[in-house]
Amino acid sequence: MPAGKPPESFRLETGAHSRDDWRMSNTPDNHQKPFGTFAPTAAQRAVIAAAHGSGLKRGPFRPWLSRIVNLLGPGPIDATYQGASFRLHHLASGTERGALFNPDYNLPELDFLREHAPPGGTFVDVGANVGTYAVSLAKHVGDTGRVIAIEPLP
Repeated sequence: MPAGKPPESFRLETGAHSRDDWRMSNTPDNHQKPFGTFAPTAAQRAVIAAAHGSGLKRGPFRPWLSRIVNLLGPGPIDATYQGASFRLHHLASGTERGALFNPDYNLPELDFLREHAPPGGTFVDVGANVGTYAVSLAKHVGDTGRVIAIEPLP
């Protein structure tokens, strides 16, 4: 979503959130700050690590984990997923929650795509969302490869 135009309202899996909640984590300034600016606190890291090592990393638990992490420090979280750096706005996006709390999120799909996209090849990601496939495949196809990522709903 563009930083300047939030939706009238949006609904997460566990309840409604206001436009102000969206604005807090999705300001233009947040996008300009270097990776690591929003590194998780020690308490947030503990919750994320607990999720990684348990069944809590699965879908139904992630919205609650996201709320707990946000209570421990509001805003996005800078984290790595599949070896790539992401600024994850976990409160507003199921995909970003998945990448934050489950290191195996979409792994079968990513393995399939890596198997069929040769190094130096081209990968097109239509409906790229935050780029979890595109960035992972960019690393795979390498410097001589090409990734085209299209997200129709900014």
